[in-house]
Amino acid sequence: MGADRVKILDAFITKSDVPNVYRGVAPIYDLWSMLTESKARKRCLSLADVHDGENILEVAVGTGSAFVEILKRNPHGSNTGIDVTIEMLSRAKIKAEKLGIGNYTLETGDLYDLPYPDETFDVVLNNYMFDLLPEQDFPLILK
Repeated sequence: MGADRVKILDAFITKSDVPNVYRGVAPIYDLWSMLTESKARKRCLSLADVHDGENILEVAVGTGSAFVEILKRNPHGSNTGIDVTIEMLSRAKIKAEKLGIGNYTLETGDLYDLPYPDETFDVVLNNYMFDLLPEQDFPLILK
C-alpha cells in the first residue's frame, strides 16, 4: 500500500461545495436515489426502528424519500428533517404535504452546528452523508 493511495473514506468534495453540488442535482435526485439508494434506505429505516410517538431527527433529509417513511411510522410524534439546501428541502416538503401528516419540521441546517440540546431526539438517522465528510470529522459529528 503506497503513500499515495486514496483512503476509502476520504471525502471527494469540500464542505463548502456540498450545497452547490446538491442544488444542482436536486431536480434529478429522486431518480438517482431510487436507482442507487433504495436498498440502503430501507435498511436504515429498519435499523432505526422508528415507533409512533418518538422525537426523530433526520440529518441530510435530501428530497425526503426516507423522511416520508418516517412520517408514516411516526404520525403522532415529532419529526424534524434538516438539509443544507433549500432545493432539496422544497422537494421533501412536497412529499410530506401529500401525506397530510402535519407533525414535522423541515429546515436548513448544518450537522456541524445543530441547534438542539442533547437528548432532544429518540432517534437520529442519516442516509448517504458520511461519504461527503472528511474522516477526521466523524467523531465530532457523531458526538
